[in-house]
Amino acid sequence: MDQKITTYTLPSNLYHEDAFFKIERDKIFFNEWQWIGRSELVKNPGQFITADITNSPILIIRDNNNVLRGFHNVCRHRASKILLDKKGNCKNLVCPYHGWRYGLNGKLQNSPHFFGADDFNPSNFSLFPIKVSEEFGLVFVNINVDSESLTSWLGP
Repeated sequence: MDQKITTYTLPSNLYHEDAFFKIERDKIFFNEWQWIGRSELVKNPGQFITADITNSPILIIRDNNNVLRGFHNVCRHRASKILLDKKGNCKNLVCPYHGWRYGLNGKLQNSPHFFGADDFNPSNFSLFPIKVSEEFGLVFVNINVDSESLTSWLGP
């Protein structure tokens, strides 16, 4: 009846080395659905929440058509964070660096102080989207826009 029990722990370097963090980030966090907050925080147009998923700043916002949208929280001009607060309400998404303004749908509306480029097309400079889904009063995100839907991922 005396069975020997063996224990094992992972080597400590797996918890703090950048190489392993990058593997986890790429294989797990960038490809899986993550819970980000409660739906009540983004129930009205203009309400937003922000977060960082493995050093990638994201924003979730309800647009004027009541569609919940997710984007990388990074301006397409100089990569500044657009929303600095964790939650709040806004009418537009305005970059604090050079004032580029995006609609709640992520489309570039105004790019002040940016002129002289003949081939500049604002429609090519929308915010980069992420997948977002609301289920059970909760908001989930997936940075991989090619991932399966949350309901498929959760299964029956």
